[in-house]
Amino acid sequence: LWSGPPSFTGRASLLWSGTFEVRDIFMWIPIKDILPSTVNKLRIKNGIDRIKICKLAEEKMKEIYSKDIKVLNFKNGDLIIQCGSHSLANEIHLNQRHIIESINSCLGKDKIKKIKFVVKDTK
Repeated sequence: LWSGPPSFTGRASLLWSGTFEVRDIFMWIPIKDILPSTVNKLRIKNGIDRIKICKLAEEKMKEIYSKDIKVLNFKNGDLIIQCGSHSLANEIHLNQRHIIESINSCLGKDKIKKIKFVVKDTK
């Protein structure tokens, strides 16, 4: 139970004016209202976008090809992927335009410009 405000002395007592209820102290704001402004203040929007693009690209690539593909990064329009073999990298390279169009259409923006490859060392 709330038994009233704490006892203030000195300068703090000048700040206290009137009565309040507990609900006035704890105003709950939905996270969906706070999150966009917090993301902008912290300047992490680009990082969040990069993660979303990488996740979507990896899902699309695994749908089309195999589980032997891993999206490593997305930076400056370049999607960097790791392939399990050179033949898979060549196949993706040949279909690069189609893959980029497919992922960009899901994003609703032309974010991906080029796909770069890293072939996993199988030693």
